[in-house]
Amino acid sequence: MGRNMGSFVIKKLQLKKLWIIFFLIIFFVVPLSFLDSIFKWPLLIFLFFTVICYVSNIRNFSFFLFSVAFCIRLIIVLTINTPPISDFECLLSASQRLLEGDTSFVSEGFWGGVKYFQIWAYQLGYVVFQSGLLLVWNNILMLQLFNCLMGAGTTVLVYLIAKEISGEKASEVVALAYCFHLFPLTYVTVLSNQFVATFLVFLGIYLLISDKIIWSSYVKYGVCASLLALANALRPESIIPLVAIWISLLLTISRTNIKEKVLLMMILIGVYFGLKSIISALFILTGLSSVGLANMNPYYKFMVGLNYETNGGWNESDYMCCENVQMCMEIMKQRILQPLPQLVQLFFNKIKVFWEGGALSWSFTDSLRNGMMLMGRRIDVSLIYVICEHINKCITAITYGLLMIGEIGTLQKNGNSKIVLLTNYIFVTFGVYLLIEVQSRYVYSVQVAVFILASLGMEELVKIRKIIRQKIASLLC
Repeated sequence: MGRNMGSFVIKKLQLKKLWIIFFLIIFFVVPLSFLDSIFKWPLLIFLFFTVICYVSNIRNFSFFLFSVAFCIRLIIVLTINTPPISDFECLLSASQRLLEGDTSFVSEGFWGGVKYFQIWAYQLGYVVFQSGLLLVWNNILMLQLFNCLMGAGTTVLVYLIAKEISGEKASEVVALAYCFHLFPLTYVTVLSNQFVATFLVFLGIYLLISDKIIWSSYVKYGVCASLLALANALRPESIIPLVAIWISLLLTISRTNIKEKVLLMMILIGVYFGLKSIISALFILTGLSSVGLANMNPYYKFMVGLNYETNGGWNESDYMCCENVQMCMEIMKQRILQPLPQLVQLFFNKIKVFWEGGALSWSFTDSLRNGMMLMGRRIDVSLIYVICEHINKCITAITYGLLMIGEIGTLQKNGNSKIVLLTNYIFVTFGVYLLIEVQSRYVYSVQVAVFILASLGMEELVKIRKIIRQKIASLLC
């Protein structure tokens, strides 16, 4: 009996190791695409944060981190002018009209006569939420200030979650690196629904995996599922962390805990979909949407994501047929049945577009065109923008490299369940965005998980450094 149980445990550990190895093999193409971009300045930036954290002892680091993160984001918001465009303009207009009691925007056409909110009714969740913020102060700055709060809160969660899987100093380094990382730092000027949704998702993950939260597993999974459902009402991508958590439960099932794990799976799915249905039903009851928060064309994102000519990105041609569900389904089928080499090339192109995370243009569009006011003088930011893009790309590449180093080191730890969960979050995101529409700004949410796991890489480098010093010392002796 003991031998059989021992072999089962070994198989379970091997399964988790094989899962991480599989992830490493697949995800390797991401840092590989950055090899031509790494240069000394981003490395020096990381070195600076490392030295600061390892030689200093900052009390109340969470408060310090939140204060710094919020203040620099506030400076960015007050410095960079970013008028809402595209979907953000549409959502802002709808929120302001809802504030005035006008709901006619739901049935109106936007951009070529497309009835935006009838096809993508799930966008109404954020419209209502945004309208609530504007009720406090009907100014675009109110929304940007809220983005600053959510961005700063997410930065603290990077630190807190990283502490659950690695050491204090490594967690401080990656949290500070994320705090000053140019994409999430400047992105707060954009009226995106990603900020609050991402904060809720990672708050749920923290409550779920934290050893400091003394709740039963059933309560933790119920609360986490509730937060995911609320996040989904604001931005419909919570299915990614939901699947990631579900896979983590599946990978940690054993003969001794199978009943508990199955029950946790049921709680996770039941609470999530139950609350999701209740929220959707409320929108029907209020008369704002006859279909709740549904997606009335589930094929559209896949159709766009499989467009070989645009590397899976948004394009006007695909957009103009978004109201025809049958046509979208047929085009999607035609594209996915293309020769395998063409499909593989599309995937590689989409990986580069998505994982580079270089969406600085969303914040700098107006500044690049009209310049930026600084101390009463208008300055040309084109050169500054090029430098920022390069630094942003390189810091992203270094973080991916640290993630890979950390994951390799994890193979010696018998598959820490917390690490597996965060790995799954990245893995599921990787797979989903191979198929659906990609934009570089969509990386915002998953980049949080990348920085958290990069703390493992920092710890591995410190260990390697200690080993090298010991070897050198022994040779000198």
